[in-house]
Amino acid sequence: MSINARLFYVYRIVSRMYFHLSVLFVYFFTLDLPVWKIELLLGVYAIVLLLTSKLNAAMLTRMPHKQVIALGELIKAGGLAALIANEHLGILLVGQILSGLGYSLAQGTDSSLLRTIMPDMQAYKKAESGSSSYTFASFLLSGIIGSIIFNYSHEYAFWCSIGANAIAITAVLLIREPAHTNTQQEARGAKPTETSAQKFWKLYYSITRAFAMATFVGFLPYYFFTQTQVSLNIFGLILSLFTLLGFISARFIVRAGNVYGFAKIAATSALLCTASMALLGSSSYLPFGIVALAVLGLASGGVRPLTLSNLNMGEWTPTQRTALLSSMEQSFGLWNAILLIAGGFAIDSIGFQWLMLILAVVYVVLMTVGYWLYHIHTAQPTAAAEQIQ
Repeated sequence: MSINARLFYVYRIVSRMYFHLSVLFVYFFTLDLPVWKIELLLGVYAIVLLLTSKLNAAMLTRMPHKQVIALGELIKAGGLAALIANEHLGILLVGQILSGLGYSLAQGTDSSLLRTIMPDMQAYKKAESGSSSYTFASFLLSGIIGSIIFNYSHEYAFWCSIGANAIAITAVLLIREPAHTNTQQEARGAKPTETSAQKFWKLYYSITRAFAMATFVGFLPYYFFTQTQVSLNIFGLILSLFTLLGFISARFIVRAGNVYGFAKIAATSALLCTASMALLGSSSYLPFGIVALAVLGLASGGVRPLTLSNLNMGEWTPTQRTALLSSMEQSFGLWNAILLIAGGFAIDSIGFQWLMLILAVVYVVLMTVGYWLYHIHTAQPTAAAEQIQ
């Protein structure tokens, strides 16, 4: 493995050490905020992703990938610092806005950077899948550690995440990126036409990830912490199951796709995601909730590597690749914001179980209708289906 690849692995693994994320809902809850305000704060993060999704592509016309990523990590750290600086709702909103902006700049740009330093497609797929799976391991460990140190001081988990941002910045800036050759002419060039296969994978990514992350970040903490009232240490361990199964999924999903077909694997993960939400909605029994959480992690963990391995952007410029990846994040941000904000207002009136059942139905409808529409309106549905396979 080259030095560049090793540094990229270090960056991606460390940058996903979100010590604070497993306790973010709990942190807001300890500030005596009502649930709808908590979900609003979480939704603001997703709205920022929606509004700034094309910013990194624009910045790449003037800056190298690694500088855009480093700037994003720095802004993320500033957002985390704001969250613990003051309990005023306005300051918390600023913290979420900065965190979302920083994530928006880094996410997608890092995959484009990897494609730039690894021109061989097979090597890129292997590195994308491998590094993504290890990020789940770092996310798992940091989540457990964060829930433990949160007991001693609410600020410790946030400071650990800020420290991880600093290490990530150092690692990415040490990568030797090929000479920056983007020009204004390239930036103004015609946007490549997306194939129906690419549209399918964008739909799969944005919808599946939005429903999974809204459930994991916004609704499951409400269920485990306020309804079942598990202790904080057990709470962190339970949530870590999501990450553990996600790690396993990300590690092997591309291999499974090569054997069984990528469309079949995508359909399987969608079915598992639906089953998880349906199980959460069918019973308030804690063991069922734990099983559903594990299934949700298994369903969603491989979404990103599976999607990125099938977008077929080999002939695109770095700016074009980043624009496509950013459009995926834009769609994800839109759906994630809608789910968090609408769910936050609904959960107190209809209850957690009904909310999960409604989400399961809406997810199935969106995936079914979206897949059908994309293929009905394509000029070459047969060729597109073959490309997905």
